Amino acid sequence: MIEIKDERFEFLSNLGKGGMGKVYKVYDAESKKTCALKISKYFDEETNFEKTVSEATLWFKFRKFAQVVEVFEIIRFEENIIGILMEYLEGGNLRVLFNLKASHDDKLLALFDISSAIINCRSIIPGFAHLDLKPENCLRTNNGLTKLSDFGLSCHVASDLKNIVSSNHKLNTAMSIPLQTKRGIRCAGTPLYMAPEQILG
Repeated sequence: MIEIKDERFEFLSNLGKGGMGKVYKVYDAESKKTCALKISKYFDEETNFEKTVSEATLWFKFRKFAQVVEVFEIIRFEENIIGILMEYLEGGNLRVLFNLKASHDDKLLALFDISSAIINCRSIIPGFAHLDLKPENCLRTNNGLTKLSDFGLSCHVASDLKNIVSSNHKLNTAMSIPLQTKRGIRCAGTPLYMAPEQILG
């Protein structure tokens, strides 16, 4: 668990971590409900604060869509620790669903939900690219609705991929990371789920 001096939240469990931060299950005393709180791992640099705000701002634009995880607010804690407070989904992610040997119909329904989320996002921002579509970023409600999450690597095609994230990382096929192709074009995502043309440049 992290140590954040804020009486508003009770940290209940660690839900997971990715290339851009960690997500916790918390109880929010202000709204009196259980939520998910994404904490940016980049809390030492002001530029990374801006990246987190950019992610949350983009996420806010899509909050009206049923197939996108709803963001409630951006919170700046002490020492530049940034949090994105969002709805907590009880059904886990699609990786859990696949491991439980879901039915063919259930998989098709999940595919429909995520496809709808992408189409809806692009209707708001033409050229939008999520860049990290994978089972872990597709969350489920108890009634079977699948919602798209984690917009930390998202961009607009027109903005050029080199502006997403640029730093040297060792290749980890399970982690969301920025990559540089042979032609020097920067791209981002989780290697096992990236489009071939991204990796090939």
